[in-house]
Amino acid sequence: LGSEGKLKKAVNEDDWSEVINEQTERTRAPETKTTPQGLLMTGFSAPEKAPLELTVHNVDKVLDEVRPYLIADGGNCKVVAVDADLRVISLALQGACGSCPSSTTTMQMGIERVLNENFEDLRQVVRVEENGFDLNEVTLDLVEGLLDPIKPAIKAMNGMVKVVGASQGVVTLAYSGSPKIKYGIELACLDNPLIQQVKFVDYN
Repeated sequence: LGSEGKLKKAVNEDDWSEVINEQTERTRAPETKTTPQGLLMTGFSAPEKAPLELTVHNVDKVLDEVRPYLIADGGNCKVVAVDADLRVISLALQGACGSCPSSTTTMQMGIERVLNENFEDLRQVVRVEENGFDLNEVTLDLVEGLLDPIKPAIKAMNGMVKVVGASQGVVTLAYSGSPKIKYGIELACLDNPLIQQVKFVDYN
């Protein structure tokens, strides 16, 4: 029966069940398909992407997400080397990004973040010169990057440290302060797989 026939039947037989059922079906909210936008609207997260294999090609592809912002500021970034065993990526900042005072922030807040989101158990993202360097070589910039986060704490405890040398897995630091802080600095450096030994000399 159509809607009109059901209405006549309901009046004649005093049975409104079919009319009520039809109205209920009409007013029921339509079922929505699950989409990324829908998941966001309902407060659920979309399924996470599977981690990518750590290769130069994949790193370069992931960096395409941030390149438009770098290019807009007159810069860019280049994948110099990737070590899948050590889980280390070496990048060179090009153009304005290379000489910008906030280049360290650019690396940490933008580039490192997007790489860590796509590559599992990434140990380190290292900024290097564009002509490249051996991943098995410890550089002054690498050691400075390790010490920068803990320098405020060292200074607060009346300690002083600066990088004197870095070569073939051996780091030399000039240090002044308590033995406990010195030991903490040594552990922070040795946590990097490229550093095999830390030597200390007097801070002058």
